[in-house]
Amino acid sequence: MPPASVRRRVMQAISFGATLRPVPLRSKAPRQTSFSRAPARRHVLLIGKFEIGVTLLAGSGSWSNLSDRNAKSAIVPVSDDDILAKVSSLPISEWSYTTERGVRHVGPMAQDFYAAFNVGEDDRHITSIDEDGVALAAIKALNARVERRDALLDAKLAAKDARIDALQRQMANLAIEVSALRRTRR
Repeated sequence: MPPASVRRRVMQAISFGATLRPVPLRSKAPRQTSFSRAPARRHVLLIGKFEIGVTLLAGSGSWSNLSDRNAKSAIVPVSDDDILAKVSSLPISEWSYTTERGVRHVGPMAQDFYAAFNVGEDDRHITSIDEDGVALAAIKALNARVERRDALLDAKLAAKDARIDALQRQMANLAIEVSALRRTRR
């Protein structure tokens, strides 16, 4: 259990004054505590230095990662195109954990992910927020490519349509001239 001063700060940060009660974890990992707040039954897992990073709402089945701009520092924009290039060369495999029997997963190896993007704490883990960020940047790059190609194709199509219209007008004029010539020959 974290020291009382840390628990007190965490409780205030999470609940804004609401009462929280520690819930024991079934983990043997050191320094892990979970807090629950009635009636929403919001569970917060505190790991390591007791920083709040993820929440799990009761019954939701998915983590919510802390992503508040105010909780971040050293914010630097990324190049979506560079991210896409790295994703394109990232090996993706189907695999099982050595501790799981019959359960298959799909994804990159942490070592490859870390080598490509240099994010996260180490080259043995991939955080979902980093995978999500990489995926969103790659999607943005793909969308920009599609929009550029659409604009190029639209411009080419408009030019071809204009050329077809001009040719059709020429053919109509030629048809009129041929018809006039035939009438004068008779």
